[in-house]
Amino acid sequence: MTDSPQMPSPVCAANSAGNVSAGFLTRAIALALDIILLNFIFHGLTFLFREQFFAISRYTDFIGFIVVFCYFWLLNGSVGGGRTMGKFLFNIRTQDYEGRALSAGVSFKRTLVQMLSPLFPMGLLNPLFDTTNANQALLNGGLLSLSFGFLISNALLVGLHPMKQGFHDLFGESLTVRSPQPVRYEDLKTQIMAAALGKRTRSARVSLQSAGIAFIAISLVQIYGFFGQVRSESWRAQSAMLKDMKHEFTLEGFTLLDFGIMKKRETTNAKGKTADVLTTGTLQSELPATRTLNRGEAAPARYRFFVFYIANRDFSGEALRADSQIKSHVLALRNWTRERLKRDLSTISGQKILPEDFQVFFIEQFSFFIYTHRKTEANFLYPWTGESPIIEKDS
Repeated sequence: MTDSPQMPSPVCAANSAGNVSAGFLTRAIALALDIILLNFIFHGLTFLFREQFFAISRYTDFIGFIVVFCYFWLLNGSVGGGRTMGKFLFNIRTQDYEGRALSAGVSFKRTLVQMLSPLFPMGLLNPLFDTTNANQALLNGGLLSLSFGFLISNALLVGLHPMKQGFHDLFGESLTVRSPQPVRYEDLKTQIMAAALGKRTRSARVSLQSAGIAFIAISLVQIYGFFGQVRSESWRAQSAMLKDMKHEFTLEGFTLLDFGIMKKRETTNAKGKTADVLTTGTLQSELPATRTLNRGEAAPARYRFFVFYIANRDFSGEALRADSQIKSHVLALRNWTRERLKRDLSTISGQKILPEDFQVFFIEQFSFFIYTHRKTEANFLYPWTGESPIIEKDS
């Protein structure tokens, strides 16, 4: 009687099919490709519906978060068969411990833990804090530090864990494998343990301990850095300026998000002895005056303010120029800045040279959580003293 052929054991089948856990580098590149793809999608939507998104700019961050969350939740679950586009390109997939696609509930929990990276607090929690307040800035910085520590320690755990599992994989009881066929957790574990015989390898427990230590160390270093930043004179001066600016711009539907300040020197000719200077009250159609610089005299400086805002009504370039309230705010901001710079300029920028004119760029923006689009609506250029604009035009 002839013996019937024996079926290969699960471990042998796994070895013959090359069923192994997807490593850290492969998963990291796949994730990066997913982020790039999502940015392309958001860029395309912006091209088609830019003005509509500006009109709902207060809510686009939340919309972007929902899109990103659903992308990973659905594609890593049964809808996508455990494959995002990045994973598809690398022929890897996410499954449960029995080799099946993750259920909607399990994939939801796994994605929720995965979103504890810096993207989550940056995109959703930042608007809840007044970052000009030292205590709230510290709390916000602490949350960012913890999330950044989680991101690094989670990546470290994927690299160290014998099953290549991160915190989100352990929480969701999932595996990410390079396998065309389902593979059971116990079979893969047996295969890995057999391959590790006689070798010095880290156990799952040691890997978790290492990731935990890394999380604590990285978070503490980040928190200490935020604490030092908030206590600095430069931060206090900058925060006071932003707080006052937000108080100045009390327009209906206008929300000042942030501002930037940049110092730029006017260019000189080849000999370095003359500089073009816009005189007080000069209109755009007139030519700027030219004066000779004395020996050792620095070229005139121009300080530019970049006002980032969101709005729920039209603040286009024409509307900004036509709005007398905006003009009065710009002049008030110029006058306020003049006094503030006299007092705080050396603290903020390390320079004591006052500008000869004052320029404000109004930049409207909306953000899709991982993608930000900005548009310069208009700029105002005024002399350092006087109320006649030098240049007032769209950028």
